[in-house]
Amino acid sequence: MKRSILLISYYFPPLGMAGVQRPLGLAKYLFRLGWRVYVLTVKPIAYWETDPTLLEDFPKEIPVFRAGSLDPARVSYLFGRRKRTGTGFRPAAGKLFWDAKLGFAPFVWAKGCRLIEEFSISAIWTTSPPPSLHLAGLWLKRTNDIQWFADFRDPWEAEGPEENSNVWQKRREKLKRLLAAADGVTAVNDGLKNFLEPLAQAGKVATVFNGFDPEIKVSDFASPRKIFTLAYGGTLNAPHNPHPFFKALSRWKKSKGRPFRLLLVGRVLELPVRSWLEELALAENAEVTGYLPHRAARQKLGEADLFLLFLPPEPAYGLNLPAKIFEYIGLGKPVLAVAGAGSAVADFFSQYPVGALCSREDEIVEQLEFYYRQWENGSLPSLPETLRQPFGWDKQAGQLSNLIESKLK
Repeated sequence: MKRSILLISYYFPPLGMAGVQRPLGLAKYLFRLGWRVYVLTVKPIAYWETDPTLLEDFPKEIPVFRAGSLDPARVSYLFGRRKRTGTGFRPAAGKLFWDAKLGFAPFVWAKGCRLIEEFSISAIWTTSPPPSLHLAGLWLKRTNDIQWFADFRDPWEAEGPEENSNVWQKRREKLKRLLAAADGVTAVNDGLKNFLEPLAQAGKVATVFNGFDPEIKVSDFASPRKIFTLAYGGTLNAPHNPHPFFKALSRWKKSKGRPFRLLLVGRVLELPVRSWLEELALAENAEVTGYLPHRAARQKLGEADLFLLFLPPEPAYGLNLPAKIFEYIGLGKPVLAVAGAGSAVADFFSQYPVGALCSREDEIVEQLEFYYRQWENGSLPSLPETLRQPFGWDKQAGQLSNLIESKLK
């Protein structure tokens, strides 16, 4: 009999944006590795963006089941609201209850029990956020003969400035109970793995990076390009604030007078990006596309010579390794990252030569000129296949498959 697994994720297509890529990519390639894969997600919710095209390349043999929920996004949808427009209802995690999606957990448990029995499922994998999804995983393990694997895409705000507060202590105790009960734990980067390990049993936490789909190809563009093109892909918001980079870019433009093009591909959330571009005399260089479906976004980003990443230096973002890095790697161009020196981003850049890391304005200006001169001389390198290949979803699914198989024996 084939190995069987139920992947449980609140975020899954036709929802769009970055959170859906991990369960989507892992499900597709676990199936390719011979697993019987089932997906359980939420019924339609009010959400910022949708992208039904993501399911066009998803194996039709993988059934996707949807459960109800009493969380605010689902309730809003039931009352006729289809689009989420603001930050919405986001209580501080752990202060009153688990998180705003707690109303999904009982429905996951009820639906999951039926699916486990009907399809003889031997393993489940829950991915957070939301953290309360792991609570549903715990319930499923306790009421069924299965192996449960908990996946963490972020640290549940547990590494923030409240570490000595009662909030942190309660949150840590919840984490420890979850980690103790899980048969295996995966984290999206080594920094998050190292954060979780002291709360878990030795050797229980493994890194399974985010990735890119190696089957999605991007058309070649005319080469050499006529203008040096910088590109950012993804949401621009407080955690991904481009203003420090814009200031450095404006300074470089004024001092060097280089022609360039700036592509901003993705949703802008509560930031005056267009005003900043005007104030810093960058509007004439910039193209702000707004949200695009994933395939169209990749195609647009394929026009770039240099990719951009913005992450604040504050400790609250220290364990964040944005998934867009792996999309950039898949597209094969170097990355200029603006992030803190002690962050997970810095650690990743020190291990894998995918580009340059900057934390000060003068460093950004220097790197812009460096990459421009390489581009001008026709010597701007693409990332080698040996660097790109390990981050395909096929390889990351292989790591997850090996981890789960080791527990099923």
